[in-house]
Amino acid sequence: MIDAKAFWQKRFNEHTKETGRYLKYIFNGHIAVAMIFFLSALAYYYQQWLTELPENFPTAMIVGIAFGLIASYSPVRTLLKEPDLVFLLPAEHQLNDYFKRCLYYSYVIQLYLVLLVAAALGPLYFASYPEQGTRYYLMMMLVVLVFKGWNMMANWWMLKERNPNTRLWDQLIRILLSIVVFYFFAAGELMFAGIVTVLLFGVTMYNYSLAKKKPGLVWDVLVEKDQARMRAFYRIANMFTDVPHLKNT
Repeated sequence: MIDAKAFWQKRFNEHTKETGRYLKYIFNGHIAVAMIFFLSALAYYYQQWLTELPENFPTAMIVGIAFGLIASYSPVRTLLKEPDLVFLLPAEHQLNDYFKRCLYYSYVIQLYLVLLVAAALGPLYFASYPEQGTRYYLMMMLVVLVFKGWNMMANWWMLKERNPNTRLWDQLIRILLSIVVFYFFAAGELMFAGIVTVLLFGVTMYNYSLAKKKPGLVWDVLVEKDQARMRAFYRIANMFTDVPHLKNT
């Protein structure tokens, strides 16, 4: 019998230790100071540019694309490793609590992206639509968080689908619908935004119905995706320090 909670805590501790080992090199003192100066200069010129913003500037399109992409980008980190294909596969039915914690963790660690994009686009949106106000923009951010949850669950359910083309088309459809929804939200067209929201919810429920028909998770896909994300992290870290894992890969 596997203690899913203890197993999650063990994997989470290993993961944070491994990533923290390289993050301290990526965000060392010199880079942090350089980033502060760069962001300060960027914010200054951004404010200057907003004072001369053209009336026909496509703010709604930019906000729709940015919020749509950030809402639909919702990968699930499972922290699985190759040996799990042998040792954990027979015990999949005992790991429901483990995978729930993976979903919670994946959602929480991606919230910083929502905050960064919302903070960056807020001044542009208020300059283009001053009549909407802060409350309306905060409502859009809340919708982004809800959509992100939907997309994450849809991604998780589609991880029971082995056909990569099916997963790709599902991802593209949800990205497109998310962008259209936030375009209408940004433009103040709430009726159209509501219609497309219903379509996106329908796609999400269709993914759920497909997942219910599948016997279980496609473990090799889970491991492959998690390893691909770690390789991407190692490639970034390798620009700041030597990463033996990258060479071994």
